[in-house]
Amino acid sequence: MNLLDLMRAPMIVRPVDPDGSVVKEPQEVHVWRGGWRRVEIELHPYRHLWMWAVSLSFSNGGSGYRVGEKWGRFAESREDALHYALAELDERLARHDDPNIPQIIAWSRALR
Repeated sequence: MNLLDLMRAPMIVRPVDPDGSVVKEPQEVHVWRGGWRRVEIELHPYRHLWMWAVSLSFSNGGSGYRVGEKWGRFAESREDALHYALAELDERLARHDDPNIPQIIAWSRALR
């Protein structure tokens, strides 16, 4: 954790809305590709807040979701949304065993 992490506004969490909407064309998308592997981070504004989504796809499985208000996770700024997306990516990468993870981590650090 660095000093900038301490200055982040807390994540805003609301209940998940199963019938809520997702965004078809996010304002900002960051993609890492390596063969069959793919990592994607989506960022999109929502009213006065920002939302994010993280998706992973590896040769042995993956998981992900589209950015949208239905998930109930918001940040006060684009920078905070990216921070929370990258933190989520770090947590999810820790559960995978893939030789490209060091490259993905380097890519994600360049986004910070």
